[in-house]
Amino acid sequence: MPHFSTVLLVCAVSLAACVSEPGRVDEAAEQRAANNPQALARVAEAAVQAGDVQSAITFLERAAKLAPTDSQLQIRYARALAGAGRADEGVKVLRQAQARDPDDPAVSLALGQLLVSRHQADVAAGVFQRGLASHPADTALLVALGVALDLAHNHAEAQAAYRHALAINPSHVAARNDLALSLALSGEAAAAIRELNSLRADLVGRGAEPNQIATVDGNLALAYGMAGDLQRAMQAGGAALKPADLAQNARIYSALAGAPPNGNGAGTTGAPGSGAKDVSGLPAPAGAKPSKPAEAGTAPSPD
Repeated sequence: MPHFSTVLLVCAVSLAACVSEPGRVDEAAEQRAANNPQALARVAEAAVQAGDVQSAITFLERAAKLAPTDSQLQIRYARALAGAGRADEGVKVLRQAQARDPDDPAVSLALGQLLVSRHQADVAAGVFQRGLASHPADTALLVALGVALDLAHNHAEAQAAYRHALAINPSHVAARNDLALSLALSGEAAAAIRELNSLRADLVGRGAEPNQIATVDGNLALAYGMAGDLQRAMQAGGAALKPADLAQNARIYSALAGAPPNGNGAGTTGAPGSGAKDVSGLPAPAGAKPSKPAEAGTAPSPD
C-alpha cells in the first residue's frame, strides 16, 4: 500500500487520476507530482493541517529547490523553518532569495520580519530601508520599518515611518495603531490616547471584527496606564479579561504610571503580531498588542 503522503502528492496534481487501477498508484502521476512545486506546496499545507510540520517542511524544501525564483515558495519555506525553531535557516533561505531578486518587496518584508523575531531590529531596519529604496510607497514595509525602529528605541524615526504610511493611506489600521503605541512609549500618552480613541470610533463605525476593537481597547488601557489614569485603564482593558488578568493589569498599570518614556533606551518594544510592546522590562498587560502585520507577499490591506 502506498504511503499516505504519496497518495496525497498524486491527488494534488489530479484528483481524478490518483490511481490507474484499483489499489495501484499511477507512477506517471506520482512523478509529475513529485516535480510540481505548486503540488508540493499544496501537500505541505495539507501536512500542516494534519499537524505534520516536519513533512510540510520536507515538501516545501523540495518545492523551493524546484522553483528557486518563486519568492512566495521561498517565503513559505522560510516561515515553516522558523515555526519549527529553525529561524536561522529561514533567514538563510530568504537572503538567498533576496540575492536572486534584490527588488522583491515581499522577500524584503519577510526577511525583515524574521530578523525582528530574532531580536535583530537594527539589521531588520536596514533590510526594510533597502526595500523602500525601490518601493517607497509600500505601506507594509513602512509599518514594518517603524516597528523595527521602535524596537531599537528610535521612536522619532519610527513615528516618521508610520506617518509616511498614513500619508499614503490615511486609514491604514496597523500604522495608526502602532503610531499610537510608539507615541505612548516616547512619553506622549495623551496623543496616543487621542489616536486610539479615534481609531476605535472608526472601527466601530464600519463594523470591524470584535477582535480588532478588542486590540485597540487593550492598547488604550496601556496608554491610559502610562498616563496615570488607572481607572480608565482598567475600564478600557478589562471588558473581556479574567479576574486574574485584571489583577495583574492593575499592578502593571500602576507601575507604568511611574515609568519614564523609553526613548533613552530603557524598555523594549514588540513586533506587530508577536506580542505587546513592553516598557522597562514589565510584562505586557493582557489584551494589549500591536496590530498584526500583513503577511509577506500579500498586497497591503487598504485598512
